[in-house]
Amino acid sequence: MKHIKLLVRIGIILEVLFVGHLRAQEVGFLNVSPQDGQYFNGQSMEFVIETPEEINIEPFLHQTAFPSANRVQAFINGLDVTSWFLACVQQYKLEFNLKSRLVCKHQNRTPFVVGMNELVIQFLEYEKVRYQGAAFYWVDNASRVYLSLPHQLHVQGFSQNTSSNIKVLSGQVVRLTARGSVATWPANQSFPVSTPKGTLTCNATTCLVSGRPVGALMVKIGVNGRWLMVGDSYTLVADRDGELFFAVNDKVTDQEMNDNTGYYEVNISN
Repeated sequence: MKHIKLLVRIGIILEVLFVGHLRAQEVGFLNVSPQDGQYFNGQSMEFVIETPEEINIEPFLHQTAFPSANRVQAFINGLDVTSWFLACVQQYKLEFNLKSRLVCKHQNRTPFVVGMNELVIQFLEYEKVRYQGAAFYWVDNASRVYLSLPHQLHVQGFSQNTSSNIKVLSGQVVRLTARGSVATWPANQSFPVSTPKGTLTCNATTCLVSGRPVGALMVKIGVNGRWLMVGDSYTLVADRDGELFFAVNDKVTDQEMNDNTGYYEVNISN
């Protein structure tokens, strides 16, 4: 009981700080419900986002390989989980009292981890955060069910760390193929739009992987694994156990990453 009371107090403090930050930044508030709680298993969680009446939610939820004025981002403890979030809310989306509610209650896949989880949802218009909401969940159980192969996911152009929810074992051979396009400098019409192979070499020290092409699709095993270039086709021989994470190579500054548009469709198979 003391543990739960402490959790609630922490959640209230974080919520006050979060709302204050939004007001200072003139960003609209998204209501994520519940805003805090304790759960035995992250895979049985359910949360709802109430979106503002003045916006049309559909353009934000429509993934496109081309530049778009509207998009949504989702993070858990700073990790990009947008693909998971979009898949979840598309499955349970509904309308209620003229106000759009996005419901997420996936049972067989979760990016939530044991301990405290900070969930952040952002609605962007022309690469600026217009609405943002957050919630704080404590998860007790370490059990997790990973997805089986084959599997397909979208890696957004602005992604630095996309969770696949696919776990590989040391020595396992996995086939990765990708297609799609990402604009890494959409404001510059003359800069080439990237395929999963990338474009020009990213030599800056701020690149996610220096010496590899800008816009190239990258993969790693585990949060602390080393990045490997996928391109449009790659056979991965796992050197350790761990979950597959994907990213698009670019300079890892907010200015450089946040303007990226488009996505890569990645297929993972044995």
